Amino acid sequence: MNQRQVQLFLALAGHGSLTRGAAAMGSSQPAASRMLRDLEADLGTRLFHRTGRGVNLTAAGETFLGYAQTLVETAAQAREALASHGGPAAGRVALAVTPMVGQAVTGRLLSAVAAAHPRLEVQVLEGNTAAIVNWLSSGQADLAVAYIPPAQLRDIATSEALFAEPLCLVSHGDADGPDCAIAFSALSGLPLALPTRTSGLRRHLDAMARLHRVTLHIQHEVDAFSTILGLVAAGQAFSIMPRLALAALAIDDSYHFRAIAEPRIQAHLSVHVTKQRPIGRGSRAVIEHLKTLVASFSASEAA
Repeated sequence: MNQRQVQLFLALAGHGSLTRGAAAMGSSQPAASRMLRDLEADLGTRLFHRTGRGVNLTAAGETFLGYAQTLVETAAQAREALASHGGPAAGRVALAVTPMVGQAVTGRLLSAVAAAHPRLEVQVLEGNTAAIVNWLSSGQADLAVAYIPPAQLRDIATSEALFAEPLCLVSHGDADGPDCAIAFSALSGLPLALPTRTSGLRRHLDAMARLHRVTLHIQHEVDAFSTILGLVAAGQAFSIMPRLALAALAIDDSYHFRAIAEPRIQAHLSVHVTKQRPIGRGSRAVIEHLKTLVASFSASEAA
């Protein structure tokens, strides 16, 4: 019995499917079948019932489940303890971000990680909320940074809030009006370009609009951040974005920003960690650099 066999067992138990469990392990279905047969032969018992709809744990499998989780957790803790003697982290971490977050975070985060951990490869997956939920659920992403409410992720990831930031109305750079805040109710009737309802940020805005009885006129539903920016720059729509997403645009005269007030609407940036495997040292290193980066954003926001 080896650790990869035990990890496969946990993936199959979690997904209830040989195909999905193999995919979560980055393995082919035939290879996963062989690993499972070898594990069952080593333990001398069947761990799963095979059905037309997938796989279900046998009584022996139910018994082995707790031991398997302990084995994997103990191995991860041992690696973590030993890694502290080995200098910088190494390996590979898959990080998922939405385009809105990636605009401000990705470049600076990758530079900081590369400087401190030159042997740590960070693969960046960029997609909308629905894609990120799938990546975390399947284990394709180790981490995600997004404005996704933890409740929307159900039990597929653990989440930690990084910070809350104000939302802003974004308009064409030639827009009239002072840079002072704008009341949320004043957004009624404005032609807006916003992400689709799969977006955590959009769901938050919809909920706030219902709560405060504000009617948002959503003229364009677009999940592509660059397309939303193009519509705003062309004067064809307004949009609503967190201030962090606008950081990279601050010197661009194509855009005009006004904080939303009365009430002050905030978005909550969080880091999410897949539950498909124990968090590794590489992921922990990325999270620490992410927290440092976000703290710098928060400090500049308060200044």
